Amino acid sequence: MRATAALFLVPLLFVATSRGQEPPGDLKDRIEDLKRQIAEKKAELAKLEADLARLDPSNPQKIQGKWRTIEVVSAGAKLERDVWVHLSWEFNGKSVVTVAQKAGEVPYTLLLDSSSTPAQIDLVHKNPKLRLSGIYKFEGEKLVICLREGTRPRTFDSTEADGSWLVTLDPVK
Repeated sequence: MRATAALFLVPLLFVATSRGQEPPGDLKDRIEDLKRQIAEKKAELAKLEADLARLDPSNPQKIQGKWRTIEVVSAGAKLERDVWVHLSWEFNGKSVVTVAQKAGEVPYTLLLDSSSTPAQIDLVHKNPKLRLSGIYKFEGEKLVICLREGTRPRTFDSTEADGSWLVTLDPVK
């Protein structure tokens, strides 16, 4: 209601000042107060919209940023922590860079399809023979990715027979 009132009062202030008249002090103060309230509500709305986008699992923007590996299962076997402890991921627009202590930075082109169920992810290396197809989901704040070369996994499982990688990531805050 206050925001609506400000939308009507602001033109009155403009008309009054454009005719060389000063609006009454209390009206001017009220208009300034309403302008401040509108600015605060706009900022609050922007923050809530950003929070909603971050929490929406179908929002591909949620994947953006830096992530640290917290678990890796390869071909059905959970890998020891010392194997992946220094593996991080950074999603930036349409690219992702994995960083490993021994391998260094490995850049990929990132392809996402969040409209599929489950959501799809492809990592395409500059060497076209190295393409990882996968699926991803969010479990709370965690990102779970199941990847493999060749055909896309259909479930979030890693078995010896399919040779897929199941990677769980935590956002770096």
